[in-house]
Amino acid sequence: MSLEDMKTMPHILKPFTLALSILLCLFSFLSPTRNWMWLPRTASIIEILVTLAVFVLHVIDTSVLISTPIYPLIELGYTSIFFIVNVVSLIIFFFSIFGGFNLLLIISIGLSILLGMSFALMALITWRSRSTPTSSGNQATASPSYPSGINPGV
Repeated sequence: MSLEDMKTMPHILKPFTLALSILLCLFSFLSPTRNWMWLPRTASIIEILVTLAVFVLHVIDTSVLISTPIYPLIELGYTSIFFIVNVVSLIIFFFSIFGGFNLLLIISIGLSILLGMSFALMALITWRSRSTPTSSGNQATASPSYPSGINPGV
């Protein structure tokens, strides 16, 4: 994978998710401490570390690691987990507003929504573009195409 591949989806989202992860970490640590706020803070630190590692792997062109058949499953795994964690963080931020209004919580909610959508889009595109080993293109198992209106069983 080279920098040319970073211009295609879903790899173009990796710098975007890295920047959003950094901003979410910053705003979640600046927001007031309430119950369960340790979860979004810990998750944002882990998101930064993982997205930074993936971004660096793509930038330094480690095609040995990225071109393996298991890599799409790894990418699906971490993006799905981070999507779920961002939804939980969004719920925690939302209920923290009821303890006392704070603009940093509103910004954290917006960043959590954008980051969750980014991870969901990366997972969706990776899922749709993965190559399955069962689709070999074997013509012997393909069903024949018949013209419309003709029933071959009659």
